[in-house]
Amino acid sequence: MVGGHSRNIGKTSVVEGLIRRFPQKKWTALKITQYGHGVCSHAGEACGCETEPEHPFALSEEYVAGPTDSGRFLAAGAERSLWLRTPMGELARRICGDRPRHECPLWEAVARGVWDHKPRFVVESPNYVTAAVSEFVRSRLSVEPSR
Repeated sequence: MVGGHSRNIGKTSVVEGLIRRFPQKKWTALKITQYGHGVCSHAGEACGCETEPEHPFALSEEYVAGPTDSGRFLAAGAERSLWLRTPMGELARRICGDRPRHECPLWEAVARGVWDHKPRFVVESPNYVTAAVSEFVRSRLSVEPSR
């Protein structure tokens, strides 16, 4: 899983790079979009990611490589690429049920010390998958990177 705290910080580029680096894993990529926070497009206009009001989520499959995030995953070599769209907070509610907010794991409720011993990788455009990132993922996947 590749996650981040905001938009346009390179999450898709990291996934693209990992798919290219480890093509033997026959990737299925899943892009998750939460909408309803007023920033679903670069222009501040609706981008078409919202589901029908009676549906809590929508899942579609991309079949053509192209400029969308899910299309970029296919262009990088993913065998399948899916796009899950859900209202903001809906995934957490479905995972945690209707428990009180403090019982559901949320980023803002995580103590800083929890992350102190986790690996961190500083990356910059355009090299989002550095040797350190590649080695970390390789060690977890037990595969050799593609050259």
